Amino acid sequence: MLFQSRLVNEFSQEVNVLSSHAFRSRRVVTPEGIRPAAVIAKGECIEAIVSFDQVPAEGCDVHDFGDAAILPGLVDSHVHINDPGRAEWEGFETGTRAAAAGGYTMLVDMPLNCLPATTTVAALEAKRAAARAGAESIGRLGAV
Repeated sequence: MLFQSRLVNEFSQEVNVLSSHAFRSRRVVTPEGIRPAAVIAKGECIEAIVSFDQVPAEGCDVHDFGDAAILPGLVDSHVHINDPGRAEWEGFETGTRAAAAGGYTMLVDMPLNCLPATTTVAALEAKRAAARAGAESIGRLGAV
């Protein structure tokens, strides 16, 4: 199962995700290096990375992050979120919050140590319910 960062989703709820947004910073990390730039996004898609003077004058909400770095989120492709049943070890709420604090925007859960074990349709539904309660955005990863 894939879990996008709750922090990303909380920010998304604060802005109109259907309109265009420009996220400005003097430190945007790109494949070419770190530079002043604006990340232009619409919905959940990045449309462009442009210089400050290329930000559309109309129809684009500008969010200025000053010197705070804007960089790609990390993906952890092997985590064990022990929800349901052992959330005190690491549940969706604590796991996704810790990931977001460390710069991760997506987790791929390997469902080990859950109670019940994620080996039946009913157990998978219990896992999905626990995820919905603790993480905002969820994708699916099949396993054998």
